[in-house]
Amino acid sequence: RPQAGLVSGHNFGNKNYYWVYNIIQLGADDKRGPGVDTTCVHAKLENQMSHTDLEEALDFLSSEGHIYTTVDEDHFKTTDE
Repeated sequence: RPQAGLVSGHNFGNKNYYWVYNIIQLGADDKRGPGVDTTCVHAKLENQMSHTDLEEALDFLSSEGHIYTTVDEDHFKTTDE
């Protein structure tokens, strides 16, 4: 189970949003890399949320400006790196 609270100081009011954000932030340590692939995020969270919930979290985080796409629509980085 992902450990919410490890990285982000954000309180999104939804544990799914928090888990997705933290995985993207932790996985994008290499500033030159393309970011975190959604397949990787889903693999880490498959026991916690459905694919639909993941898509909802990505949509929310993106529309609120917390994450952004990089090389394509499936790779993300957090905006506060």
